[in-house]
Formats: sequence, structure tokens, C-alpha cells
Amino acid sequence: MKKSSILILIIICLVGCKKGSNETTITGEIKGLGTDTLYLYGMDELYDRIDTIYVENDKFSYTTSVDTITSAYLLLKNRIEYPVFLDKGNKIKIKGDTINLNFLTISGNIYNEEFTDFQKALEDPADPSEKAGEETVDKRITVEKANTAEEMAEEFILQHHSSYVSLYLLDKYFVQKETPDFSKIKKLVEVMTGVLQDKPYIERLNETITQAEKSEIGKYAPFFSLPNAKGEKITRSSDAFKQKSLLINFWASWNDSISQKQSNSELREIYKKYKKNKYIGMLGISLDVDKQQWKDAIKRDTLDWEQVCDFGGLNSEVAKQYSIYKIPANILLSSDGKILAKNLRGEELKKKIENIVEEATEKEKKNEINKHKISQIIITVLPFVALAVLFVVFVAVVTMKGYRLDMYLKIVFNEGVVLAVVATGAIFIYTLGTFDISLGAATLFAATMGVVTYNKTEKFVLMILVIFVVGIACSLFNSVLASIFHIPAFVTTVAMMSVLSASAAQIITTKGGALGGISIPSVVVKPYDNMVFKIIMLVVFYVICFFIFNLTKAGRRQKFIGGNPICAALTGIEYNKYTIIAFVMAGIGVGLGALLTLIYTPSVTTTTASSIGMNIFIAIVFGGMPISGGARSRIHAALVGGFSFMLLNDILELVIDGSAAYGITQLISAIFFLVVVYVTSMNYRSAMLPR
Repeated sequence: MKKSSILILIIICLVGCKKGSNETTITGEIKGLGTDTLYLYGMDELYDRIDTIYVENDKFSYTTSVDTITSAYLLLKNRIEYPVFLDKGNKIKIKGDTINLNFLTISGNIYNEEFTDFQKALEDPADPSEKAGEETVDKRITVEKANTAEEMAEEFILQHHSSYVSLYLLDKYFVQKETPDFSKIKKLVEVMTGVLQDKPYIERLNETITQAEKSEIGKYAPFFSLPNAKGEKITRSSDAFKQKSLLINFWASWNDSISQKQSNSELREIYKKYKKNKYIGMLGISLDVDKQQWKDAIKRDTLDWEQVCDFGGLNSEVAKQYSIYKIPANILLSSDGKILAKNLRGEELKKKIENIVEEATEKEKKNEINKHKISQIIITVLPFVALAVLFVVFVAVVTMKGYRLDMYLKIVFNEGVVLAVVATGAIFIYTLGTFDISLGAATLFAATMGVVTYNKTEKFVLMILVIFVVGIACSLFNSVLASIFHIPAFVTTVAMMSVLSASAAQIITTKGGALGGISIPSVVVKPYDNMVFKIIMLVVFYVICFFIFNLTKAGRRQKFIGGNPICAALTGIEYNKYTIIAFVMAGIGVGLGALLTLIYTPSVTTTTASSIGMNIFIAIVFGGMPISGGARSRIHAALVGGFSFMLLNDILELVIDGSAAYGITQLISAIFFLVVVYVTSMNYRSAMLPR
């Protein structure tokens, strides 16, 4: 009895051990396979273990031991990897046909059945109109609105959070893509349950995702510093790449694939086209391990753009930073270091670079235009700001000195209005790109002849008429010499300045003596010696000049001539005609200036208006007028500059005391003039056309 009990116990143990066995059997029949050899690997997740399965008469059988659910790959015909899911105690059955090795019917556990259903749906998508319920939800794939395998795989993963099939589909359809979308991969991984999250594959994938997020499109490119063939450290901000978009290509001498050869061919073509372009640069980063092989490959494949390598191979730190897992690969960076695109090829890459260059060119043009507009605004506004500042300073200096402000303001106004009037007429001459330094002498001569006329006739109207006729005549004489006889304006105006000054001096000394000068009764001009009358004269003359200068053909063509006389002549513009008009307008300004001078001081001496000629030149530049004339000429420069100059001049005379005051004043004015000339002509000198 005791022996029987022991025997029963042994039998029970043996049966129990058999039921808890880890053995898994695989049996199958694949029609057309004949006698062949299959390989099973990947069960240890390291791919170190490879088992051989022999096939006879299309059939095969295999037994192995597994501790827990695992996935493996069955290699068919040495070319097709087919997933098989194994668990302890499973009896796996495989059926198929060599006509279509991409679809096998595998049973034995839920995962094989799920994958079989997926493949079946992929081969023959279900009609969305079919009624649900023919198969359980766990064993069928919803294919409504799923037009691609990737969409179907995504849908499967979202519905099967704990299926090992989800891991396989994730790897095949998302991770193994040429350009993986790691943001989508991350979302799909997040829906998986803990049993899958604990798999080493997911742990490694999460690490990859974390690194990939640092180099996503739109992120700033990771920093790198790698040596080139000369040993020089090259970075994203190296001089050759500053302010440029950068195409980085990853390659290796040991990769002789067709894709790398094609990539090198495309890159050579791009480099040839853009090697001198200032908007795009190229950099090759090699994943080589042998320096000599790297150098030989650069020379052999004619990779003439900058090349760098740290000889870390696929374990190179920069490859990890940029999530490079296979080569060839490329990354396109913007000029500010952001990642624009990855792994573009062929026409897509060429088009992208072409767009970048076009956009950069257009952006630079817009920046230049904006820069020019800003400088124009500054140049336009600056004279008005300077006038306001000078006025404030003038008031402050007069107040500090304890002088009567109203008296000094009247002095500045009377001096400024004469200068502004003569300068307004002179704008027409300066717009032509020429000048007239005899205007001061012409003003003196016109005033002198006006005094002589009144003293002989005592007719105020006739005096005014003579003043204007003489002023216009003097300017016309200059215009005839300049336009018809083509004598340089500098020569004619210097000569006229001497002649007119000498003539006026002769008349003054003959009629009234060198010191006393000649005069008219103050009672004649006293009714007009007030700010209202002078402002009216100034405004009326300015409005007339503004209309002619800006709103008539004469004004527009004078600017054209000043901008480029050669082009003006070629277009048939009559240079002589518009030169004469300009000098006539200047002559009218001379006449009005002479009249206002006599109204303010009804006497003429040899020093009257002696400095007006040069003061006009300085004043219109102070007002923002370019010394070259042309289209940038502005009529308001005469008004603003005239009063600005007089304020500056009087400020200096008030501040600087002593016998050297005049010389110092002139020196400071000259320096100020040079500064204004430079500012008003910036961004313009290089753009001037040949004259």
C-alpha cells in the first residue's frame, strides 16, 4: 500500500510538470515551399540567437522553450521577415502559399490571430457598410476611412493598447520610415499599457524620441564643433556660414550605396550653382572612423564643400544630437540656426534651396528699401529738428546773457528772411547740380541800383521794378554763359561776383563815400518794415516756387537734369531752356532779397549782402538739400536751412566773445556744414549715376 501511494504521487508530479511545460511548438505548411530552410530569430530581443527550421514537402515543425510572451521573426526565402508571436505552451500553426508570402495565416494565440486579421484587412479591406458583429472587436481591424496601411496601423494601435502586434506595427510603419514622425510615435507610445511600456524596445524608443525632440523641424539646431581636414574647428557660426542658411549632409566613405552616390551627385550640382552665393552654405559631416579613408573619399567623390569629421562613426555625438540613424541624410538650417527641413531629395531639395535664396534676396531688398526709407525720413525730419533745437538754444543763450529776447528774435528774423528768400530762388539752380556764388554780389548790385533809381526819381514802384530787373538780368547773364557758351558755373559765378561787387562798390563810393554808403529815406520803406508784410512776401514767393518746383513740367525736368544730365540729354530734354528758367527764378529771389534788405536797412554799403553767396550754399545744405541736386532736392530746404543757419551764426556770436569771435564762428560753421553734408548724402553717394 505504501508503494502504491508513492507511485501515484510520482505520476501526479510528472503530469503537473507536463502541464507547466515551457515548450512551444510551431507547425506549418506553406504551399510551394518544397524543401527549404527557414530561420527563426529575435526571441532574445538581441537578435543573437538564430534557430534553423527545415522544410520538407512544404511542411515543417519546430519546438522551442519560452518563458513569457515574445515576438520573433521567421525568415522566408532569405528575403521576407514575418512576425510570429510566441508564449509558453503555445501550439502555433502557420499556413500560406509562396505565391503571397506577405500574407500567412497564423494561429495559436491572440496576437498571431490579431496580426493575421490585420494582414487580411490590408490585403482585402472590409466594406464599411458591412455590419459589425461578424467577428469580435478584438479580432478585426476597423478600416472605415483607412486608405493606407499606415492609417490602418495607427488605428490598430489606438484600439489595442496592450497587444504585442502594436509594437510590431509601430516599428514597421512609423519608426522604420526614412523620416520618422517622432511626435506621432510619441503619441502612439503613450497609449500603450504598462506591459508594453516595460519592454526594452519601448525604453530605447523613448530615449530616441527625447533626443529627436531636440532636433525637430522648427527647433534651433544643436551646437557642434568639429575639425575639418586641416584640423580647424568648424561650427554653425563659423565665418563661412554667418548669416547663411546651411545644408548639412551626413555621409561616410564606407557607405557605397546607390542612394549615397545619387545624393553626392545632387550635392555637387547644388554646390556648383550656389558656391558663391551669400545666402546658402554647405557642410558635410562624415561618420567615418578612418581619417585617411575619409580624405580619400572627399577627393575621389569631388566633395569640394567644407567637410568635417570626429571619427566616431555611427556613435558620433553630432549624429546623436541630430538623430541620424542612417545615411545619407541631410538637414537644412535657416540663417538664424533653426531646422527648416530634413532628408529632402532630388527636385524637392533643389526647389527648397531655390526658395530660400529667393526669399533671402527679396528680404535683403526689402531691408535695403526700409533702410533707405528710414534714412530718408531721418534726413527729412532732421533739419526741422535741428531748427527747433537751435531756436531753443538761441532763446536760452539770449536769456542767460540778459539780453532782450524780442530784439534778438527780430534780428534773426530779418536776417533769416532775406537769406531764405534768396536761397528759395537759388534752389532751382542747385537742383540742376550746379551752383551760383555770385548771388550775394547780385543782391548788393540790385539794391544799389534800386537806391540810385529812387534817389533820382523818388518813385518807389520804379525802384522795385529796377531791383527785380537787375536781379533777373544778373542771373540771366550767368545762365547764358553757363548754358549757351558752356562755361563752367564756378568760373562764370566767380567772375560775376567780382564784376558785380566792384561795380556796386564803385557806385557806392562815388555817390556816398566808402564808409557812409548810399541810402533812401527810411520813411519810404517804414510802412513795410514789419513781420506781417515780410512773412506775406516770403510765403507768396515760397508758394509760387513750390508750385513750379513740384507741380510743373519745368520743376520735374530740372530734377531729372540734376539727377543725370547725360540721361536727360539722351531723352531730348532741352538743357538750355530749363537752365535759363532756373536762373530766372534765382534772379527773382535776388530781387526780392534786395528789396527786403532795403526795407530792413534803407541804406547800402560795400559790405551789404557780402556773405549771402556762400551762406546760401551752406543754408540749403543745412535744410537737407543734397549738394548733387537731382530728385532728392526739396524746396523747403531753403526756408529751414536759412533760418537754421542764422540761428547758429547768432548763437556762436553770442557765446564767443573777443576779437577772434568771427574766425571761430566761421570755423565752427564750416565743421557743422561738413557734418551735415555727410549726413544728407549718406546711402546716396554710391547710388549716383555718372554725371
